[in-house]
Amino acid sequence: MNSHQFASYKSGTFSIDVSNFEFEDEFVAKSDIPAFVHEYCHYIQDITTISSIFGFSLWMRDVVALTHVFSKGENKKITIPLSRDSYGETINKHRKFYNLYCGDPDDVFDLNLTELKYERTISDLKDISLDGQNRKLMINKIQFSNPDKQIHFGLIALQEIHAFYAQCLAEQRLEGTEFNIKTESLPSFPYKIGDFLFSEFNISIDLISKYVLVELCLDTVQAPSVFLQVLEQLRDKTIHFSKETLELLRRSVIESDSSISWSKEDALKQIIPDLKQWSKDSSRKYLSQALKWYLDKIQLGLNMKKISDTIFTSGFYGDWNALAALQKIMPPPVYLDNGIMKKNYSRFPDNTDLEDEFEKSFEAASTIWSHRILYDLLVSETVDSINKKCKCPLFEGCTIKKVVGDEYTCATAPWEIMKNNKNIVCQYGMASHSFGLWQNSIEIEIE
Repeated sequence: MNSHQFASYKSGTFSIDVSNFEFEDEFVAKSDIPAFVHEYCHYIQDITTISSIFGFSLWMRDVVALTHVFSKGENKKITIPLSRDSYGETINKHRKFYNLYCGDPDDVFDLNLTELKYERTISDLKDISLDGQNRKLMINKIQFSNPDKQIHFGLIALQEIHAFYAQCLAEQRLEGTEFNIKTESLPSFPYKIGDFLFSEFNISIDLISKYVLVELCLDTVQAPSVFLQVLEQLRDKTIHFSKETLELLRRSVIESDSSISWSKEDALKQIIPDLKQWSKDSSRKYLSQALKWYLDKIQLGLNMKKISDTIFTSGFYGDWNALAALQKIMPPPVYLDNGIMKKNYSRFPDNTDLEDEFEKSFEAASTIWSHRILYDLLVSETVDSINKKCKCPLFEGCTIKKVVGDEYTCATAPWEIMKNNKNIVCQYGMASHSFGLWQNSIEIEIE
C-alpha cells in the first residue's frame, strides 16, 4: 500500500476512511493519530473555508439539474451517458468547472525537489463555457527550469499542503512515537511542494506559521492564486509565529485576495440563499434535511470565526486539549471502515443530547455521501468509469442486503430497492429517492 493511500477523505462527503487505522479505547491508536489528524483537517477545510463551501454549492447546482432529469414522468427510461443540455454542456458542468480549478486528485507523485529549481508561476486566465456564457477561471502552473517541467497548482494541492502541515504538527507533539505512516514517506507532490516553494522564495518560516498562512489562504475564493501571490509578498522574509506575525500574514492574504478575487462575503451572499432554498424542498426530504445540517455547520463556523479567524487553526497547533475541544464542537460525522459506514466512535453515556446530535450528524453526512457516490455514477461518460462506480461501495459490509434478499440488485443497482421494498431504505437507496430513480429505470448505452 502506498503511504498516501493509508487513509482518505473525499471532498464534500464528510467521511473519513479509517479502514487501516488501529483503535484503542474507541479512538485512534497513538501510532495513527498524525494520519488521522491529516484527514480530520480535510473535514474542517470542507465546512469552514469558502473555497470548499463554494465547491459544494457548485456540486449542488448539478444535483438540482440532475433531479430534473429523473423527475419527468413515471416509468421513463433514462440512458447513461445523459444527453447534453440546450447549451451542449454536460449535466455535471458546474462540478467540472470547479475541478479545473482544483486539479486532478490522482496527481500524486514524486519529484526530485533537490534537483528542481523554481523558475516562475504561470497564471492563465481561461475562458470556460458555462450555461452558454464564458466564465473566467484562473489556472496556476509552476514552471521549473531544470528540467523544463510544469505542474498544475490547484486547490487540491493547497489543501493537501495544509493537511500535511497538520500531520507534521501532530508528529511533533508525539515525538518518540513510531508512526505507521510518517510525513517523510509521503510523495513530494502535492504534500511537500509547499516547503519547496517557501525555500525557493527564500522565506524562512516556522511550521505553525506555514499552517496558519495556508489556512488563511484557503478561506478565500481563489485560494491557490492568493497563496502564490502572498509568497511574492513574503519573499526573503524571516517569520516566527507570534501575534505580530499573525497580523502580517492576515494582512498579506487580505491584500492579495482583494486584488485578484471577489470577497468571501460576496460569495456567501450568493451561496447561502441557494442552499437555504434547496433545503426547503419537501419532495427531497433526505437531501433537504442533510442540507439543513450542512447550513448549520457553515453558520457555526462563521460565528466562531467572528471570534477569531484562526480559531480552528489553534486546534491543530495548540495542545491536545485544544484539538479535543475542536472535535467536540465539530466531530467528524462518518467513518468508513472496510465497507461499513459508522458513526463517530466517541460516546456520551451521560449526555443524551450529544448522542442525538451525533446521530443527526451521521444521518445527514451519510446522506450527502451517498448522493455524491450516486451522482458520480449518473454523470459517468465512459465504460470504465461506470464499471468502477456502479457497484454499491457499502456492499461488502452491508447488513440490509440480507433483509432485501437480492444481493445482485444490492450490488449493481441499489436504487431498485426503493421500488421493490418500500420499507427498506439503505444509504445508497436514500439518494435514489432524491434523484427520482424510484420511478425510472436506467439503461447503459456506452460502446
